[in-house]
Amino acid sequence: MYESCRRKIGKITSHSIEENSPSTNYILLLDAMAKRYGVLPTNILAKGDTFDLMVFDVAVTTEVVNSYKEANKPLPPELYNKTQVDKLAEQYYGNKSKR
Repeated sequence: MYESCRRKIGKITSHSIEENSPSTNYILLLDAMAKRYGVLPTNILAKGDTFDLMVFDVAVTTEVVNSYKEANKPLPPELYNKTQVDKLAEQYYGNKSKR
C-alpha cells in the first residue's frame, strides 16, 4: 500500500491530498505515530505491527477522552457506540430501580 500512495518526481515525493482517502489517512497515521514515538515513518513501516497500532490508538483515544472530561464537554458520538451505552444504562438503571 505504501508504494501505491506515492509517486516520485525527481528527488521529491508528492502525494495528492484527498480528504478521508485511504492513502491520505494511512500517511497521516504513519506521521502521527512517527511523531509520537520519535522515529521515521519508514521505521514504523519496517518494524511496526498491529500491536503498535493498537497501543497508539488506545493512548490517543484516552488522551482525547480525558481532554473532553477536563473541559466538561460531552464526548462526540464517534468516540462511543450509542447502542452499547443505552444498553448499559438500561441494565444499570433498570436493575437499580428493581431493588
